[in-house]
This record gives sequence, structure tokens and C-alpha cells, in this order.
Amino acid sequence: MRQLLMVGRDLNQLMDLTIALRGCSHVTTIAVTDEVVARAMSSASQGPCQIIVCLDESDATMDIRPLNEISPPVLLLTSESASHLYEQLKEAGCLVLAARERGFLISATLLAYEARPVRP
Repeated sequence: MRQLLMVGRDLNQLMDLTIALRGCSHVTTIAVTDEVVARAMSSASQGPCQIIVCLDESDATMDIRPLNEISPPVLLLTSESASHLYEQLKEAGCLVLAARERGFLISATLLAYEARPVRP
């Protein structure tokens, strides 16, 4: 079974996302923290797992870019209040979706990127 880590500041958002992704073949762990990028980086260094990071307007693009180097790619979800961040991350080549996207789109994105070759 695949491991999925969801990191964010808002427990309600993470629980809603967990429910939206139910039925997928993964074991989900949620981490509520103010240091979402640091937590994701730390978890990625501990072994392979898929990671979803929920971002908001308090996050800076420069701090997030290292997440783009992790394999498998980290899926970044941006809040509606962080539309500028969404655009910047997309331009930087990050794997990013709006947090309002439906669960099936998020799940399909994770599956598609999991099937991609691992970066050296």
C-alpha cells in the first residue's frame, strides 16, 4: 500500500481532503503544523511517500521551490486567497493545484505522477 502524507495548517482542510480521497489505495497520515514546507522536506528525507502540502498566502515561493526537487513530486495545493502563489509556483514548474479541486482530480494527479520515472 502506498504512503500518503498530507501537511497543512488547518485540520479541517486536511480531514476534508482525507475524506475526498477515500477509497484510494493508500495509508494516509496527516500532519498539522505551521511549518508545512519544513515538515514536508523532513518527511521526504525519511523515505519514499507521496506528499500533499496545503499552502496559503503566508507561504513564500522561494521557500517552497525545494519541494519541487523531491521524488515522487510533492503535490502543492493553494488556497483561494493565495492565487498569486498558485501562478508563481506553476511558472516555476511545480506540481500545483487549487485546493478547491475535487478529490478525483487530486487522486488522478497523484497516480499520474507516481507512474512517472524517478528523478536521479
